[in-house]
Amino acid sequence: MLAIVLLGATLRFLYLGRLSVWIDEGFSWLVVQTSFGELTRLCWTNTHPPLYYYLLKISLWVLPDTEFGIRVVSVLCSIATLAVLITFVYRHWGHRAACYVGLLAAVSPFDIYYAQEARMYALLAFLFVLAFTELVETLEGKPAHLIGWVAANIGLAWTHAYGLLAVLLQLGFFACYWISQRLRGCPFPLKPTALVAATVSLFLGVAPIVVFFWMIRSNKSGGVELPHAKTIIYLVRYWVVGEMASFTAFKITWWLRDASTVVMIGCAVLGGRQLWKRGEFYRWILVFAVALIVLPAALIFAYSTVTKHALWVDRGFVGSAHIL
Repeated sequence: MLAIVLLGATLRFLYLGRLSVWIDEGFSWLVVQTSFGELTRLCWTNTHPPLYYYLLKISLWVLPDTEFGIRVVSVLCSIATLAVLITFVYRHWGHRAACYVGLLAAVSPFDIYYAQEARMYALLAFLFVLAFTELVETLEGKPAHLIGWVAANIGLAWTHAYGLLAVLLQLGFFACYWISQRLRGCPFPLKPTALVAATVSLFLGVAPIVVFFWMIRSNKSGGVELPHAKTIIYLVRYWVVGEMASFTAFKITWWLRDASTVVMIGCAVLGGRQLWKRGEFYRWILVFAVALIVLPAALIFAYSTVTKHALWVDRGFVGSAHIL
């Protein structure tokens, strides 16, 4: 498992500074040249919360101000995601399953592409996976993980708009599970005081970002069109194989993408089938996972189609691909 993490780290650092920055990475660089106060003001008038920019600015206190340096935060977030996935799967399904999952994530073009981009998507994926795993651990009767779940969800909201959507979906799942346990007379793994404290902490941490997105609700995304029927096929491919452009020396043909998509979805179905057999608690987790994979994209797709408000329907779902 350690060898797989080292392999993933090597692939993410390989040629990290070779490509020039593109326009969005250039914006990331420009923002962190300002003071923390000016950075916050710029984010408040832009479309993204400031957490990623804070981390990037702090990292450049010790890293070179180059193409390599500004991408290191993303690399470290991607490696951390790989470590969380391997640890979580090892704890629940054993060594062999952890190696399978770790190897898939380590060599994934999806992961490598965003690990080498000076944007917030690798951080979003890390917090997405961390929030998912911490909630599963919490509901298994390990209340200490509730602290990690609250922190990860606050981080999600402060990273990206779709992170806030993931927070709302997790709260909905939490409420449904709690109501189900109460109606059936089953014990809930958390004490009421811990549950109230977590809810209040999460509300206070997320409230400023809710206000932020309300203030910029009329902002338009740049370089994006309204989704249409063909976008659904693109989204399915994107979840499974991601940005195949991460290996620029190779031209990936359309049939290879589709073959990879079929294989990966087949593996996910088999995994879901095994999860369903493990008992009621894991059935809840399976439903939770499927909801996190499908619902954000479905809601954004529907909202953009109905309101004619063009939105990116793919970049915010890096975490969904990890869960898949």
